[in-house]
Amino acid sequence: MRLRPSGTWIVFLALLFMLTILIVNPLRETAVMDDWAYEQSARNLVQRGVYEWHDWVSNNSPFHVLWGSAFAEILGISHAAFRISTLVLAFVAAVAFFLLFRDNGGSEDGAGLATLCLLSSPLFIRLSFSFMTDITFLSAALVAAWLYSGALKKGNCLLMVLASIAAAAAVLTRVFGVALVLALALFWVVGGEKRKRIPLFLAGMALPMVATVWQAWRTVGSPSWGAR
Repeated sequence: MRLRPSGTWIVFLALLFMLTILIVNPLRETAVMDDWAYEQSARNLVQRGVYEWHDWVSNNSPFHVLWGSAFAEILGISHAAFRISTLVLAFVAAVAFFLLFRDNGGSEDGAGLATLCLLSSPLFIRLSFSFMTDITFLSAALVAAWLYSGALKKGNCLLMVLASIAAAAAVLTRVFGVALVLALALFWVVGGEKRKRIPLFLAGMALPMVATVWQAWRTVGSPSWGAR
């Protein structure tokens, strides 16, 4: 039984998400949890053009900071601007989750209901109204997973490169995004036509592997107080 006509789910979820934003109101000048530390790194990037890993946080998150600083450049430096940057990625995560579910055997309605469960999660909502790295990482990981799955089905190198960019963003937000690379490598090992598909898999693994090496070098060479 189809609960909603095909093609309307994303619009419905977008309206529901906007209603949630209006009710909660992100335009409040107050920090949430430890997001003030990430905000300080973003402020430094906007004001001084320098990325600094804040001593308070344990994970090095240059992509997260760069994303927030882009919104601060446009909207001005404020808690609200950084929070809005996370809300944008929260909706990106929801759309990527919907598409990943639908494109891998799920029905339109099944994808919509599953995404509704994600959007109604208290943890998801709480973290969406902050500048913590959780939603940024989730968004990048889900986009990468969706693009990887499409690239593998179609043998499309462009999709694989786009997936590698998203995976690198995940690694540069939280280093355990390297799990995406390990999963891709495992898929190559158990799959067929290994030699023929090497260029495709290398296109998907190159950027996140470079990001992982840089993260490891930075963590070992100059860790923050939180990382130590």
